[in-house]
Amino acid sequence: MKEAANGRMKGMLSTITRNSLAGLITGAVAAGLSNSLTLVSVLMVSFVASEIMTFDRSIPVLMGAGIGSTFIGVLMVYKITKYGLWFIAAGFFWQLFYHKAPCSCKIDVSHADCLIGLGLVFHGSEIMSGAFLFLRSSPGVLEFMTHLHGNGLYALFAGTLFTGIVQSSGASLAIYLSLAKDNLLTTRAGIGLTLGANVGTCLTAVLAALGEGPGPMQVAMSMVLVRSVAAFCFALDPMILKMLVTSLGMCTRPAVVGPHRDEPWQDGECVIAASHTAFNVIIAIMVVPFSGPYARLVKRVVGMMGYRDNKLLGSKAEPGLPV
Repeated sequence: MKEAANGRMKGMLSTITRNSLAGLITGAVAAGLSNSLTLVSVLMVSFVASEIMTFDRSIPVLMGAGIGSTFIGVLMVYKITKYGLWFIAAGFFWQLFYHKAPCSCKIDVSHADCLIGLGLVFHGSEIMSGAFLFLRSSPGVLEFMTHLHGNGLYALFAGTLFTGIVQSSGASLAIYLSLAKDNLLTTRAGIGLTLGANVGTCLTAVLAALGEGPGPMQVAMSMVLVRSVAAFCFALDPMILKMLVTSLGMCTRPAVVGPHRDEPWQDGECVIAASHTAFNVIIAIMVVPFSGPYARLVKRVVGMMGYRDNKLLGSKAEPGLPV
């Protein structure tokens, strides 16, 4: 990638990340369109490893990507994702008749590719959420959900483990929202699982950074540190996030009755999705204005892990590279 990158590409990346706000917006748009924080984080690891981008500039992009990756949850709550096949069909016919249209009516065919891509993301989320409906009739799963309701840290660990396995916080969220919609998952447990999803999604970036030197590992650890600490704090009482999103009016749909009548239910599905967004907005507010000091903290932590210069301490240096 370093050899393929030219001055134009570096200049473009420098422009879109010229300040923290621009980087935040860039990350949010990129993750929102791709529905993948994992994709954006791996790209940041690759860019830093290839010296196309500096680690410091990647932090606002990663924080913005966290916010952008939550859009799919909001779309699922309001049933926008059920129109995924219509998006795919529209993109297909756009491409089919593109060459037959008069030159004056032609629109860039790449827009059709975007429609198809969004349609696949939406339809995939619907399939994923429907694939776990069998859990409604599983006594073991129902008992497990009851344990999650009583312990936010337990839910955090379970969500981290599950998302680390499936490698997608979006897929995890789709499953949790589906269970909440069927009243199999309480708001408290759902928020705890979603907090875990925000931590588990960092695993791919960590794996991509292994053996790539301190820069890429700093990118990965910048995600892990803030997400782990913030998720642990909120997992101590997940209902803090619920109170926050309801007080801000982020969930205004009619109330529903859940399996735990002692819990002040409003709309579990909506509250879980809104809490997911609120969590990522909160950590972005915590980090982006102080990205400089946070970058120095991450560098110190990575240095304590044994990373110096280009490789992990003790590894054999590449020819021509100082250690």
